[in-house]
Amino acid sequence: MYVNTKRHSIKCIFRGHLTGEKALADMLHSSDWKLITTFKTRYIERLRQYYYVGGMPEAVAKFTENYNFQEVREIQKELLITYEHDFSKYAPSGIVPRIRMIWNSIPGQLARENRKFIFGAVRHGSRAKDYGQNSMFNSNLAVPKNM
Repeated sequence: MYVNTKRHSIKCIFRGHLTGEKALADMLHSSDWKLITTFKTRYIERLRQYYYVGGMPEAVAKFTENYNFQEVREIQKELLITYEHDFSKYAPSGIVPRIRMIWNSIPGQLARENRKFIFGAVRHGSRAKDYGQNSMFNSNLAVPKNM
């Protein structure tokens, strides 16, 4: 599976790329805040769609075809599996299990109020030094601070 990593931004929603509602996008550009406020619920709905669909081109394309969230979720799952398989392609085989443990702990780590990555949550009693160079954090991985 080829993964196109060019993300779609939130602007795509408001330009109507995801929803076919170009009028909403045009309204935003007009800065007519009274009129925009009357469509507040539709803007919020489009923003929620973007939160769920995200910006991956394949998921966006599928969503624009039929607005089916289940199909989008299947694509997202396939992408996550593809990323996980890539660990084996690009990392030495001895460290792949540790990378997978870190990868699998990320959703739980992001769900915490404290945004610090805690290696003890990856495996009970583990510390950063246990992962050393194996850590994805020694690469270009960045976790947003304000989500």
